[in-house]
Formats: sequence, C-alpha cells, structure tokens
Amino acid sequence: MSVFVQMSKLELALPKIIKSLKSTYGRDFFNEITLQLNKITGADYTFIAQVDYKRFTSTTISLVVKNQLADNFEYHLNDTPCAILTEDSVCIYPKDICSLFPKDQLLIDMNIEGYVGVPLHDSQGGIIGIIVALHENEIKDTEFIQTLFELFSGRIAVEMERKIQDNNLKQLNIKLTTKIDELIRSETKLSLHIKNTPLGCITWDRHFHCIEWNKAAEKIFGYSSQEAIGKHATELIVPPEIKEKMTKVFDALLNQTGGYQNSNENITQDGKLIKCDWYNTPIISEDGTVIGVTSLTQDTTERDHKEELLRRSQKMDALGLLASGIAHDQNNMLGIITGYSDLLSLKLNDQPKLLNYLSQIQQASSRSALLIKKLLAFSKNTSLASSKININNLLLAQRDMLQRAITVEIKLNFQLADNLWSVWLDKNDLVDAIVNLIINAMHAMNSKTFMPQITITSQNITLSPLNAKEKDITSGDYVVLSVSDNGCGIDNKIQEKIFDPFFSTKGDKGSGLGLSQVLTFVNNSKGSIYLESQLDLGTEFTLYFPRYQKSENEKTAVDEHKKISIEGTETILVVDDEEGLRELATEFLTMVGYTVHCANGHKKALEILGTQKIDLMLSDVVMPEMNGYQLASLVQQKYPTVKIQLVSGYVDSTNISVIDKNLHENLIHKPYSYHLLKNKVRELLNDKV
Repeated sequence: MSVFVQMSKLELALPKIIKSLKSTYGRDFFNEITLQLNKITGADYTFIAQVDYKRFTSTTISLVVKNQLADNFEYHLNDTPCAILTEDSVCIYPKDICSLFPKDQLLIDMNIEGYVGVPLHDSQGGIIGIIVALHENEIKDTEFIQTLFELFSGRIAVEMERKIQDNNLKQLNIKLTTKIDELIRSETKLSLHIKNTPLGCITWDRHFHCIEWNKAAEKIFGYSSQEAIGKHATELIVPPEIKEKMTKVFDALLNQTGGYQNSNENITQDGKLIKCDWYNTPIISEDGTVIGVTSLTQDTTERDHKEELLRRSQKMDALGLLASGIAHDQNNMLGIITGYSDLLSLKLNDQPKLLNYLSQIQQASSRSALLIKKLLAFSKNTSLASSKININNLLLAQRDMLQRAITVEIKLNFQLADNLWSVWLDKNDLVDAIVNLIINAMHAMNSKTFMPQITITSQNITLSPLNAKEKDITSGDYVVLSVSDNGCGIDNKIQEKIFDPFFSTKGDKGSGLGLSQVLTFVNNSKGSIYLESQLDLGTEFTLYFPRYQKSENEKTAVDEHKKISIEGTETILVVDDEEGLRELATEFLTMVGYTVHCANGHKKALEILGTQKIDLMLSDVVMPEMNGYQLASLVQQKYPTVKIQLVSGYVDSTNISVIDKNLHENLIHKPYSYHLLKNKVRELLNDKV
C-alpha cells in the first residue's frame, strides 16, 4: 500500500475511532475499540488479551467475531504466534499461518489464513497484553493494520494498566472489608493493617469526623495524624466547590445506597489540588447500624497527568501523519511552479510587466512553502530557523507593534533584566508566541478590570538539579520570559485543556491552535512553559529558554545566489518518481552544460549506473519501493566515485533505517530554486574529498 493511500485510510479512520472512544473507559472502551478496529481492518476475528507470564496464558478481555462481540476465553500460548508477541516482537503473517504454526489447533479449527499482532506495553516498558487480527483470507494491507494497531496501542495499554490497578485496588478493598469485620473482634489486627498499607487509609465516624489517619494519608495530604483526627472531612481535604457533591456521597454511604467508589479532586494542607481515587466501605455494627466509614485512597494526579500527555501526544501524532502525507506531494507541486517560474524569469528580462506578474507567482509559491514548513514544524516538533538572539533587544524592537496589538486601552509594561543572556531559538516563532500570549491576555480583560495592564518580564536564572526536576527540564542557566495580566483569570478545569490542539474558549473567533503552537515552539527550543492563574486576579505564563552555548555544529545559511562558476560538462543522473520534477531538473542542469539521464525509480537508476559513467546522482528521498537513502547506500557501495545529492519535499528520519548523516544534513528541500540547485551540484562536484 502506498504511503498516500495508507495516510488517506488513516485520515478517514482516525476521526471515527476517536469520536467513538470519547468518554469511554473500562469494558466499554475495550469493546468499542475492538469493534472499530475489527470493522476498519476487515478482520474476521479481532481481540485484545491480557498476558499471564506465570501460567504462560492469554485471556481475552474483548473479542469480536464477524463484527459481533463474543464471549471471552483463555488459551495457552505454547506453539502459537501470540507467544512471539510476548517476546516484544510485532507478528505479521499475511498468509499460510496454519502451516507456519501446525500445532496451533485453534487457528486450524477457525480456518485462519492471515495474522497481525502487536504487543502492549505498560508504563514500565513490560508487555501486559496483545492486540491481534485474524483473517480467513490473505491479508493485503498488513502495513495499514500494523500502523493502526500501533497508533492506539498506547491508549489501550494505559486502559489495561488502569484496569489491572483498579482490580488490585478492589482486591485491597475486599481485604480491607475483611479487616473491618475483624476490627469488631480484634482492634490490634486492623490497626496493624491500617498502619502498614501503602494506600491512604482513613476511618470516619458517622458524622465524617476523622478517627484514624495512617502514614500514607499523611504523605498524600500533608496533615499529621494529630492534626487530622477530630476534624470533619470538609475541613481537611474537600475543596469548597465540591462540598455539596461530597455531602451527597456521605449520605449515600450512611444509607448504604452508594458512594462506595468515586474519583474527585482533593486539597492538601498547602492548598494544592490533587486527584484521588476513593474506595469507601461503611462500618456496620451487629445491629445493622452504620457507625462509620473506612476509606482507601490513592493519589492519581501523576497517573492522570501521564494519560493526558499520552492523549495529547496521540493527537499530535495523528496531525503529524496527516501533515507529512500532504507535505511531500504539495512541495512537489510547488517545486514545479517555482522551478518553471525561475526559467520564465530568465526569458522575460526585457518585459518588466510580465516579470511583475511572475514575481507575484513566485512570492505566493514562497509563502505556500513557508506555510507547509510551519505546519510540519508544529506537528513534528521541529524548528525552522533558530539563531542566537537577545530577547530584550527583540522585545524593545517589537514594542510598538505589541502595544498596537492590544490597543492603547491596555497598558504594556516591560520589566527587563540588565545583561540578559542570549538564547538559541527561532525569533519569528518567539514573536508569534508573545503575540499569542498578549492577545489572550487582552481577551481576559473585562469591564470589571481596574487599570488593565500586561507586564512582560525577563530575567536570568540558574536552576539547581532539584528545581529543574520540578520543572521537568535539565539543570543549568536559563532565560525566563514572563507574560502576566490582571484580567479575569482561568478556571482550573480550563487550565487542564488550555494547551490542547483545537481547544478554544472563543467559539468561532478562535482556531484553538494559539497556545498549542506556543507549547510546541517552547518544546522545540528545549525550554518549558508554566501557567499560574487565579480567578478575578489574573494570569501569568512563564517561559524558560536554555542559555545560548556556542556549538561547533552551527551553520550559516546557504547563499543560493553566490558568485561561483556553475557551468559543467559532467554527467548527472536525476532520480524522481514525479515526471514534472525530473523534466524541471533536467532543464536546469542542461542549461549550464551538464549531460543528464533520468530515472523514475531505483530500478531504472541502477540500470543506468550499470551502463553509463555517472558523476553525480540527484535523487528524491520519498519514492515507491526504495527510498532515496536506501538507494544512496546501495550506490555508495557499488559506485563509490559517484557524488550523491538528495532532495525531498518532506522526510521523517525516524522512519528511515538507512541514513547517511552527511546526506541528511546537506539535503535540498523542495521547492528549490534554479540558483540553489546549480550551486549545490557545482559545489559537490568541485569537492574532491
């Protein structure tokens, strides 16, 4: 299947799957995603299974047969292809699976022909389960199925790990209930259990005053047992905004009508909001009266944060897949437009009016190419044009523009540190980020805001290893840029989603890409961003950028119009699957004296190399069957004297197994100009090394 076709299928499949999975968890999630994967892949059987290494068995937790949910079952892994998955290998057998595993009677009985399986990893990297698709006929699109499975394997693994943890918690809760029964007979045994359990264990009287508070609860909430005992739950750990909700939970527990399991925000002694899972058990006297409640709790803030990062990463991955698929073809088309525009400009020197028309075409092509680069930079976490800059100088140069952006009704304050260190980043992206932040700050002002103002602050700071760890960045020197306002502030629930792609509180007036672009830019710059906000008091965004350290690998931009001899008599092989670009490159090079041969792929290229003396091969990277890096590696082995110049409209090096570092660093990016191509070719041919 071609990359374009595969991307198109993914583009159609992903929104439907993501929409169907919205707000689903546990069994509903597993059943829904298995149904969706079964339907989209066209499999006859699709299942998700949990692996038990001790017994070397696998138990399905969701099974779809012929697009219908079926009963789960357990099977032994010996002599099955699933056993290979437990060794952390993806298994793909398009056909003849039964002949390859003749002892797997289940596959034989089911008359299975093709098999695709992907392992599931927990947060520690271990394998906890598998996703498998079985086909009664030969599988034609194994790469698409593998890509689809791997795209959702992380989310499935997170839910499976949550299921395992929940089961463990439920088992602990069952054990705790047993201990409560023993409390009536033996206080000593229960006290020992409460003291040593790794979960927060709290006992309340029937009025929900604390009567027991173990060491784990002290660690989670910050209160010592002496400080906690005797206080009501709402005085200790219940935020004001959910007191009414928790009162209903308390009433349900006392009446034994519910409240046994819930997840909600709690507040610690130092005022920090955390997310906790609770398992509550009423304590019942011999006459059936509820005399109290015992609770097991676990701080899930970090786990939930990781899940949110995973969901955000999946959104970005999906966007990246779509963007990269479009970029290659779009840059090919722009390459043809730009190239032939260059050729026309050489023929129209005496016609200024037509040259002006042509200039408009060239400017539009350049802007389109830049838009594609920015889209790729946003979706793939790359930077376009980083350089050494001083943030203070940039702010002062842009001050008038920034003030106009927020209107004269809002005061713009600068508090800039003296002798600010330099940083290495893309200055245009930085200006865009600052504009995004101050525009958001402007929108946060309302009629109640007294003397609305936005303050931009810069300072140097050195982070110790401990402080750096808290901010999830490396220790060392940083330049800190802060943008603060005295507007309406941001609600806590909105803060959790504010950096998500496409999330916006502005309705039709906002695209939802502003702050996600800021986050991407900061990450690209190896920095970090933090948000602090209080309702009715204001908001502050703080950006950390590493101090500039001179690198030996820094390069200056290539001057594509520099004066060097560009003519030549050598023989050049042009390899590109796009006919228009082959013809364009041929036109460029023959104009300055080169002899040019063309090939539409690796087979024709190797045939020409075997019969002609070639001095330089100019090859596209993204081509069917064999990409440019793989072809270059083969040519370097068989024809070491041939110079190689690679060209691409888009290349993702993480998906290429054979990469020559020098070729990758000297890549010509489409769309390229007439001057750039001729200069690069001449420079490479002049290099005798």
